[in-house]
Amino acid sequence: MSDLRSTFGFHSTPFTRELRDEDQLGFPFLEEALAGLVRAVENRMCAVLLGPAGTGKTALLRRARSTLPE
Repeated sequence: MSDLRSTFGFHSTPFTRELRDEDQLGFPFLEEALAGLVRAVENRMCAVLLGPAGTGKTALLRRARSTLPE
């Protein structure tokens, strides 16, 4: 992948499907799911994300990870 970047002078990999946390839309149901997931992690509880492919489960996990302290 670095060969593609150096060949065309890119600073990052183009055409990625990954969205930055700040670029994601904030729908109320996603914010509620995010709050519940963060609350479960902070209280050292278990949580399950269920849904069909493409519904944003991984994106929600990434947003939850970015809100937690290191």
